[in-house]
Amino acid sequence: MSSELDKTDRLLVRALQENARLTSGELAQRVNLSQSPSWRRIKHLEDDVCAIPEVVMFHGISGPEDFLLVIVARDLDAYSELLQHKLHRLPGVRQVHTHFSLQEFKGRIGGLPVPL
Repeated sequence: MSSELDKTDRLLVRALQENARLTSGELAQRVNLSQSPSWRRIKHLEDDVCAIPEVVMFHGISGPEDFLLVIVARDLDAYSELLQHKLHRLPGVRQVHTHFSLQEFKGRIGGLPVPL
């Protein structure tokens, strides 16, 4: 993280942990801000996560977890270093579930299929 979280940032993170589907207006109401400053703060927090170059994909997902990150690391030691010194230190991160890709059977190169 490039900066420490202030009280308002922590309130935003807490609200999102309780319900990640809150609208920006609902979030703003919970932390006593107008919608634009609230949105800018959330955007800043997201951009700080995106500033980790090893994270090559970052998705909000359904189900018991909140996010799916695809990470590229040189080896297990590099992944462990990233996990301990960056990912676990992000605000709101309580648990990390790790799965390793052992073999790619189909990858996407190019665009999405478009029906004719």
